[in-house]
Amino acid sequence: MVGNWKFNVFFGLVALVFTLLFSLPNNTWQTTIFRGSIGFFIFYILAYLVRTIFFLIISRKTKQVIASEIEHENEAADPLREDEESNDFTFENQFESIPLHALHKEEKTNNL
Repeated sequence: MVGNWKFNVFFGLVALVFTLLFSLPNNTWQTTIFRGSIGFFIFYILAYLVRTIFFLIISRKTKQVIASEIEHENEAADPLREDEESNDFTFENQFESIPLHALHKEEKTNNL
């Protein structure tokens, strides 16, 4: 997955610090710590969800890129094959058998 648990902890700590800074002047220290820990857990879970969504988006794009690269490589490796839908000109349809004697010129000797 994109990132690791440190990413989640970082965002949780940022939420904890901001909650402590803004809540301490107006509340007791016990209430401030309680609200800060709630902010930490909420932001930890939100960071996890954001990471998961980014992972899904990136993995989907990666699969599409890999599929297009494979398709491009297949087209480059077999230039005679067109799209599967048309089947007008494929390698199998292009082959025509030629009799062996047609490959060699027949030498005619004139015995006069």
